[in-house]
Formats: sequence, structure tokens, C-alpha cells
Amino acid sequence: MSAIKERVPDYAKNFRPNVDGTIARSSLEGNDAVGVALAAAFAAKATELVGIIRNAGVLSPEETHAALTAAALMGMNNVFAALYPSIDVRRKSTAACASMPSLRPR
Repeated sequence: MSAIKERVPDYAKNFRPNVDGTIARSSLEGNDAVGVALAAAFAAKATELVGIIRNAGVLSPEETHAALTAAALMGMNNVFAALYPSIDVRRKSTAACASMPSLRPR
């Protein structure tokens, strides 16, 4: 946590106490909060923060892989959801739509 807080610039100093509250005292269990932080940092392209979290050694290789997979899926969903309204009606039943039932027309 200290490595993350040290990199917060002075203009955002009010953010520093929130690092502990968001990650260390999270309602998520185990390393889930750290995994969520890694996924968010990766999705935001915050490479320095990604490096800090990965190098902290808190997450197992499997947890790291899961967090990065979650970030990739978030990105794919953002693109797909934005494009979905413009997809031809006949194509909305294809595999991509079938794997995302919440995006299918009702």
C-alpha cells in the first residue's frame, strides 16, 4: 500500500487514505480486493500501478491471471455493448451474442 500511496501526487493527497479503505479494509474476502485493484489498474492502462501490484507478491499467479482476464473481459464487454445497437438483427443470434445473454433482445 505504501508504494501506491507514495506515487499519489500532492494535488490528489485526499486520495491517499482511501487506498487503505478501498483495498486493505475492503468487504471483499482474501485477495479479491487486490485482484479487483489489479484488474482496474490494467483496464485503466495504469502500467506503473499494475507493476506495483504484481510485484507486491500478494496474488498468486492464478489470481493475477484471473484479474487480467477480468480486465480483458471488461474491455471486450465495453466495446461489444457500445456496438450492439448497430449490429444487424440477423447477426444478434450469433455466438458472441449467445454467450452474453444479457445483451440479447427481449
